[in-house]
Amino acid sequence: MKLKTVFVIVLTLILVFLIYLSNMDQKVYYVALGDYQVLGLTNSGEITYGYSDYLKEELKSKNKLERYINGFAKDNMRITDMIHDITDNKTIQMNGKDQTLKNALIKADFVTLSIGMNDLYYKIGVNPDFETLNYNEVYYHIDEMMIDLERLFQLLREYCKEDIIMTDFYNPLEENEKLNEILIYANERLYELASTFQIQVVKIHTVFQNKNGTITSIYPTKEEYQKISEKMKETMVDTLLND
Repeated sequence: MKLKTVFVIVLTLILVFLIYLSNMDQKVYYVALGDYQVLGLTNSGEITYGYSDYLKEELKSKNKLERYINGFAKDNMRITDMIHDITDNKTIQMNGKDQTLKNALIKADFVTLSIGMNDLYYKIGVNPDFETLNYNEVYYHIDEMMIDLERLFQLLREYCKEDIIMTDFYNPLEENEKLNEILIYANERLYELASTFQIQVVKIHTVFQNKNGTITSIYPTKEEYQKISEKMKETMVDTLLND
């Protein structure tokens, strides 16, 4: 074989490899972390599409999805649970292979996070008696949550240097002025803390406004999950897909 022919073949292989790498770099390694919002758990106990499933489908439809990982989420996840999962480097099985949490965060191009609602409503309760609720304890609990959240954000940023977006706190109950005041305070603390770590907070609380009556859990409906995903998608498009 002539030297010129060998050179052409080698050059062609290099170009093909470079094109492959270029296409891989444009695809998104998506990790969805958090609670029931990732899983799509509803008030009726049905597992429907969580907001992250809609985002996955959006990336897939644009041929932008490299990998989607949501196996680290669980419905009753709290902030300290996620801290422990990261520090312990939790392992799950994906396609018959081990997948560790730290490795997923290191590889991630995009991380979504929903966390804190279980912590918040553990203290407030569902359908609470607002006449007897100890508001000093609630606000102290929120301040303690923020200490845990800061630790969580530090861990996330230790392993993930890419885009992270998360949901804020919302009111799943009927309108109540005192509960709204609590949530405003919690969200203001959240926005400030997240900004320090360059984590974008998507304000989904408007999805839950003007609800009629009370409910027996904090889970969104199928329709509300769709609305949450629309708000998350707007932020994803503005950040990740426009980079």
